[in-house]
Formats: sequence, structure tokens, C-alpha cells
Amino acid sequence: MAEYIEVGYSKKTHGIRGELKVVVEDHFLDDFLNAKAVFLDLPGGKVPYFLDTIRDAGSLLASFEDIDSKEKALPLSGKAIFLRKEDVSASKPQFQEGTSEFLQGYKVFDAIAGEIGRIDRVEEYPQQEMAIVELEKKTLLIPLHPDLIVRIDEVKKELHCQLPEGLLEL
Repeated sequence: MAEYIEVGYSKKTHGIRGELKVVVEDHFLDDFLNAKAVFLDLPGGKVPYFLDTIRDAGSLLASFEDIDSKEKALPLSGKAIFLRKEDVSASKPQFQEGTSEFLQGYKVFDAIAGEIGRIDRVEEYPQQEMAIVELEKKTLLIPLHPDLIVRIDEVKKELHCQLPEGLLEL
């Protein structure tokens, strides 16, 4: 099964020819510009869309093959954009274990579940650091491991993860 990395998101449609405004994390921009296809998170899973054109008109505008009208593009707006893991270069900033106290107060997002909650504190356990997220009825311990962290947005104070299936149900 293919692994994906979230690189950005689509915003609203632009014009009448099916273009979408897209936002791509700076460190993934080259990978996005060189991609033949991107994957949008739609009901039922990640769906591939082949890039037709990308242009800068004050914001990044993308058009996809077979999406040639505003009506066809509308269902694609407001969706997470992914690339296959093998299509992403190694230029992604590396998460350093042992330096994660700054994550306190960050919102945590999972690639599948979406927003999980806010990190109340970071605790050191014998095997690794854990982000503690207090929810109404339970406390979540989220492993802060480089393999699980997709990206950290320091501007928005967001931690984006790809957590193992079932971890949130524990």
C-alpha cells in the first residue's frame, strides 16, 4: 500500500476553467511542481489527479487533467493535497527527538482523523517523548517519533502526523 505525505491543501476555485488556488508548504514546493500527479483526500480515500498546469498569479493556481470547469473543480476545493512518499525529496526538515518541549500548545492533526486536539504537555518516557492531549473523556499519548511526524507548522502552531491505525482508539 502506498504511503502519502501531506504537502498542502486546495482552497477555492479560481475563474471558470477549473483552476484551484492551492497552498503548498515551502519545503515541499519543488516536489509539488515536479509531480505528475497529486492525491486529494476525498470520501473513499486518496484520489490521484494529474497536474495540467501550475501558475503563480499572486497565489499558486493549479489545473488538473479533465477538470475544465468551475463546477468540476468545486468538489476539490478545501481538500488536503498529498504526494506519494517516494515522490518527496529528503529536504523535509527533520524532527529531532529530545527537543519537542516547544510543541506544548500546538494543535495535533492526523492525516486520516483530522484535528485531534491541543498538546497540553510533552513528557519524557523511557523509550521516547510523548505529546499529552487531554480530551473530555480521555487522555491521549501521542508518540513524538520522526517516522510519524509529517510536518510541523511553526507559524500556525500545528503538528501534522501520520499515526498508526487504531492508536486514537486506545
